[in-house]
Amino acid sequence: MTTQATAPAPHSWHVAPRWVILILLALAGLAVLAYFQAVLAALLVVVAVVVVVAWVRPFWVFAGLLALLPFHEQVVRIVTWQLGWPASRITLLSLWKEGIIVLLAAVILVQHFSGRRRIRAKAYRFDLWLAALVLLAAAYILVAAT
Repeated sequence: MTTQATAPAPHSWHVAPRWVILILLALAGLAVLAYFQAVLAALLVVVAVVVVVAWVRPFWVFAGLLALLPFHEQVVRIVTWQLGWPASRITLLSLWKEGIIVLLAAVILVQHFSGRRRIRAKAYRFDLWLAALVLLAAAYILVAAT
């Protein structure tokens, strides 16, 4: 008996040539940036990884945010007192939390409107009271910040 040769299964994904060229140009730009500004290149790589992980597993990024919050205070103290960073740079360092929250909100909205993950929430009475309490707390924070 002879067996018939089967053709290999086609790939389920296909990348358009313009995207391949764009990715190669981005990698070349990242290599040039890494040569001149290594810290900025590393920061861009970290941001890209966080964006990809947030798209695939948003809860992991949120858990990472919660896990890193206690270390944020210590890092701010170190860069303030030990390294003597200026206040403007410390303010930029402190905005990473808000950046991650905005990223997660954007991922949720884009995935909802693109149909990848639909948000189906039922509003119970407890949820509405909790939302009112959170809005009140946010109002107090906004008043205290001004």
